[in-house]
Amino acid sequence: MSLQRVQLGRSGIEVTELSYGTLILGKLQADLKPEEGALAVRRALELSVNFIDTAKGYKTYEHTRLGIEGFKDVVIASKSPVPDATDMRKDVEACLSELGRDMIDIFHLHLVRTRDDMKNREGALDTLVRCREKGMIRSIGLTAHGPEGLLCALDYGEIDVVMPIMNKEGLGIIGGTHEEMLDAIEKVYTTGRGVYAMK
Repeated sequence: MSLQRVQLGRSGIEVTELSYGTLILGKLQADLKPEEGALAVRRALELSVNFIDTAKGYKTYEHTRLGIEGFKDVVIASKSPVPDATDMRKDVEACLSELGRDMIDIFHLHLVRTRDDMKNREGALDTLVRCREKGMIRSIGLTAHGPEGLLCALDYGEIDVVMPIMNKEGLGIIGGTHEEMLDAIEKVYTTGRGVYAMK
């Protein structure tokens, strides 16, 4: 099997059209042991997926680290919801350490809800900018479950990649409709930002 690769907007990061999300592996869902979850990650990579999505809250860093061992062409995205600059620095450093990497490709502000929420996270965003300057992360992202949160990306030029919730039925969208989410995605996409959808 061979998956097509695409570039995530202006980030310059090239990923397969399908990513492997590790949420299901951890305590929030299947509660697999790291060695068991690693088998699923490895299988995705063997099937030509090169894009692995994880997060602090998923508690799947060990699953991911074990799964990617021996693979060189792997793009990793992670996330943290903390608004504080110091806490975000700790979360980036923990991610690097626990995944055994020198750099994380994309690090997201996790689950941005509103403009006020985003304003409250400006300290965390500043930290991500500094981490990018130091080569700790390659690109800054934002994830959102609703159109207002997603549209915050338009107000912050530092954000290169977004990960909105979207599926055929519009399930899981908070504070908006399927059509409003599609409209928000199009507005963000036309600015050159990379877009990859959850669900």
